[in-house]
Amino acid sequence: MSKDIEHLNSQVQSARDATDMELKKRLQLNKEAKEFESEAQKTVNELMRQLKESKTMKEKGEAQLQQQLDIQLEYGASLWSVLEVEALAIG
Repeated sequence: MSKDIEHLNSQVQSARDATDMELKKRLQLNKEAKEFESEAQKTVNELMRQLKESKTMKEKGEAQLQQQLDIQLEYGASLWSVLEVEALAIG
């Protein structure tokens, strides 16, 4: 009878140890999952910041190109007017 009790106690202790190990594993996995999620969120935030920055730079570049185009068009139009005036004066 005492051997049976010892055997049962041993089985209970083994089950407790296995449960403790499983709990430690789950806690570690949860910790790692939270760390991974945190890193992923930081990465997403950084990528979003970079995207906004790129978009702003693109918009500024487009505005500068449009301004240069407008200046060139204005210059071309004024040259055309001068040529028309000269053509009228000659002809």
